[in-house]
Amino acid sequence: MRTLLATQEQELCRLRHEIQEHHQECSVLQNLQEEVQENHRQQETLLKSHDWALTMLRDEIQEQHCQHDTLLAAQKEEFLRFQNELQERDQLQEIEIVQHTAAMEEHLRSELKKVGDDVVTRCQAEKERELAAMVQHNM
Repeated sequence: MRTLLATQEQELCRLRHEIQEHHQECSVLQNLQEEVQENHRQQETLLKSHDWALTMLRDEIQEQHCQHDTLLAAQKEEFLRFQNELQERDQLQEIEIVQHTAAMEEHLRSELKKVGDDVVTRCQAEKERELAAMVQHNM
């Protein structure tokens, strides 16, 4: 009976030891599971943080694009206004040149007519003198 009792005691010790090992393994597994869950939480937090940062960057880039487009449109409008002003100025200069040229032509025609009239008058006066001289000479 002692042998049976000793064998049962040994078996009981072995079972207790296995139970302790099992409890330790369960504790290790539970700790690992908690670490895994904590890692998942940290990853989720990090992902949310990255998503937020990406959203902020996207919004900032969109805002910069809008500002760039607005600035570009304003510059294009200013360029077109300046180009129109230059075209208007060029047209006015062309009109002034044409008017000035016409006025100069008219002035030169007038001067030429005066010179022509003066030449004709002088020629007529010269002919009249010559004729008068011939008449006096013939008399």
